[in-house]
Formats: sequence, C-alpha cells, structure tokens
Amino acid sequence: MKKEQFKSILLSVLVVLNVFLASQILIDKKLWPSGYNFFSHTENSGIFSIVSKLFKNSESNMISRARMTMPERIIINTGDQTTRISLNSSHGLYNQLNENTYSALADMFSKVKNAVQVEPGEWYAALTGKSVYLSYEADFDAKLYLRFMGTAESEVLSAVQEISDVVLLPLSQKVMIVYMRNRSDDTYYKISSSDCENEIEAVIDLVRQNAEQSGGDTSPVINYSFDLFFDKAFGNQRVILDPMIPIYSTPQSYRPITSENPIIKTDGTVNQYLLDKLLHAFGINSSTVRRYTEASGTLVFVENNATLKISPDGFLDYSAREGTNGMKISDSGAYSEVCAVADFMDGLNAAITAQKELSVSSVDSDGKGTVSVAFDYTVQGLPVNMTKQGQAVYAQASGGCLQKYTQLLRSYSVKNEVMQTPEYITALDLAIAGHMDEDKTVVIKRMSVGYTDDGSIGDKYAEWHIDVKD
Repeated sequence: MKKEQFKSILLSVLVVLNVFLASQILIDKKLWPSGYNFFSHTENSGIFSIVSKLFKNSESNMISRARMTMPERIIINTGDQTTRISLNSSHGLYNQLNENTYSALADMFSKVKNAVQVEPGEWYAALTGKSVYLSYEADFDAKLYLRFMGTAESEVLSAVQEISDVVLLPLSQKVMIVYMRNRSDDTYYKISSSDCENEIEAVIDLVRQNAEQSGGDTSPVINYSFDLFFDKAFGNQRVILDPMIPIYSTPQSYRPITSENPIIKTDGTVNQYLLDKLLHAFGINSSTVRRYTEASGTLVFVENNATLKISPDGFLDYSAREGTNGMKISDSGAYSEVCAVADFMDGLNAAITAQKELSVSSVDSDGKGTVSVAFDYTVQGLPVNMTKQGQAVYAQASGGCLQKYTQLLRSYSVKNEVMQTPEYITALDLAIAGHMDEDKTVVIKRMSVGYTDDGSIGDKYAEWHIDVKD
C-alpha cells in the first residue's frame, strides 16, 4: 500500500473517531441543565448510531450475562452420600467454583450440538457420584440460557426448552457429562464431551478439604428429597417434595439484618442528593420535571413519556405512558434487553447506595416481543423474600425500551448477633400439617432459608420458606 493511501485511511479513521467522541460530549444530558438537548434526540439515528456500533463491543454486557446464571445454591456431591456440601454466594469458595463451572459449561455448549433425553434415574445417579449441582431460582428459556453462556443458538435447543437445574459430572480434566433438568415438566437431558478442559474435580476436592479443615461446612446436606423417597406419595400422605429439595442435617445459622429506605427516611425526610441521582438514572431532570406529592406522601414525577413514583415505604414505580415506547436501554431482543435491565439496575443501586447484591428470580417472554425479568435481594447469600411486593425488582422491556420498572428501594445492614432457624424436620412437619386437609396431592417445589421483608423498615429475620406448586 502506498504511503499516501495509508495516510488517507488513517486520516479518515481519525475523523470518524473525532466525530464519535464529539457526539458523546454533545449528547451528555448533564451538559444541558435546562432539560432540553437537541442532540440527545439523534443519538440513536444516522451517523451517531453507525459510529456507536463501530466502537461499542457487542459483548460489553459480559458481566451481566455471567451474573444472570449465578446459581442460588451450589451443592458439592463428593461421591460419599453422607458428605454433601451446600454453598451460597457468601461462601469463600463460591466465586471460584462458579467461575469454573461457568467456563466449563460455556466450553461444553460451544462444542456440543445435540442433547439426549435421559431417564430420571440417570440424573439421580450423577448426584450420587463426584459432581456439582447448580440450583437456579429461575426457570430459564434454553435459548436465553445459552446466550448468557456466550453461546449462539444450536441444535441443543431442539430438545431442551427450559433449564432449571444443572449437574456437572467430570470424568477427567477433558471428559465431562452435563445434565439439565426442565423443572416444569420434570424431564432430563444430557450432553457429553471428551474435549472439555475443566478443573471441576479439583475444585470439588478443594471444597471438601476446606470443609474438613474447618470442622465441617455450615450447611451440610445429608440427603436430597429423592434419596429418602420424600418425592413419592405413600398411603394417605398427600404432600410430597420436589426430588431436588436438599435435606439439611442441622439448623441453619444466620445473622439478622436491618432494612432502610435510602431515599425517604422514617421521619419523612427526603435525601435530595440521592433522589436527584435516581431521577438522573431515569433520564429525568429534577429542576424541570413536573412534580407533586400525593396525600399518602408518595412523590410523583411526570414527563411526556413516563411517570415515576416513590412511596414513603420505598416502592419505586416507573411506567411509560400509554402510546409511548419508554426509555431506550438497548438493542431489540430478549437477550440484549435482559442484560440491559441488569446493567441499569446495578447502576441505579450503586448511585443511590441501595442493596447491590441481587439474583435473578424469573425471566419470561410473552412471545410478542415483550420480555419481563425479576430479581430478589440477597444478603449473606440468603434471598430476601418480599411478602408484599413479591420481588425486589421487576422490569418489562420491548423493542429495546424500558416500559415498566418497579423496585422496593432497600439497603440492608447485618447485625452482630447470630441466630438459628428451626430444625429442618420441624419446618417440614409444619409445612405438611398446613396442607393435610387438601383433597389433592400437594407438591412442595421449594423449601429454603431466606429473610422475610414485609415492606416495613426495621429488623428482619431468616426462616424456612415453602413454595407450593400451582
């Protein structure tokens, strides 16, 4: 290539880069205190859109997609049925184990194209061997799950519709079998590879050694429900357990927590600085927006395209007005929108010092272009169950735009005292007794320890939470 041609190409690239950088400065709403910015209306069109695509990494949401598949609980099956170890995100080895399983799964899904349906017995057998069980709160659409794993759609999807639980069974550093469970219809599938680099077996040994050296893990599991046939009905027994509910051998220790609304204090005082940060996150200029306060004390902010409300107890409700698209957050598509919602939520919570630890509890699509996603707060690795709102965060997006966003704004602090939950068997007996009068078989689909938040401000305690299948 001639020197003159190279100079011309280099000059062209520098000009395009200069235009892009200038556009970022011009469309920054913080430079327009009046609330009106002509350039902001062009940031998704014309040259600005084209240049943005040139300089934005299509995989910039890697952190979001990885956190979307963080298990609520990881259980290490050591091969000895009396030695199973349960870890949540508060455990010191959780992140290392999660990273290893994520890498191994991503590698498997990128290489294996076909899943085979298997009998439940094969799934159960894997859990009695040296394996890792990943338990998710959400039931993932298989297509979306693979995207979160960084893998494009493949023929695996033709067999598996939903992924609720996963078991990794390493046979060597290169040979591994992955089992998947669809909880909605209780079907099981597997994929296998003899070319999957992994360190799963080594991490299993590490976790076991750590538990032995520390005198035992705080959450030892002696059995799964299926081990004790609690998933079967006998005689007049009308209450059965999901086969994958773990049976704990000892009460669970925890520390109580205290909740706080970061925006509106209990005496009605508003933290204006954090409120401005919150409004800015939604693209609302606090100095120009139309605002008023309802008789209940709820703050209301009205714009042309949306209404945002914050109640005294911290319930935030952002709703796009009928006939409008809402706030642009991403490209169209469920994967991009879910990742963008997670990014938006993280940014908002960081800005207003709200609770940063959340886990995905559901991801749904109506098949018409609208995706909804919900998150729960977690503290010390335990979920916070919202008895009033149902979930900590709920969002709807369509066409790359945020149309609905609700959140119970909370920050949690951990108290110094240590308490224990009731014995597992006591909680199970109470759950069974509560459904003894049912005229049909009742399936307990989830039984786990979590904090309870009724929407009030103050101390919160952990207890056994029972979810019954509809």
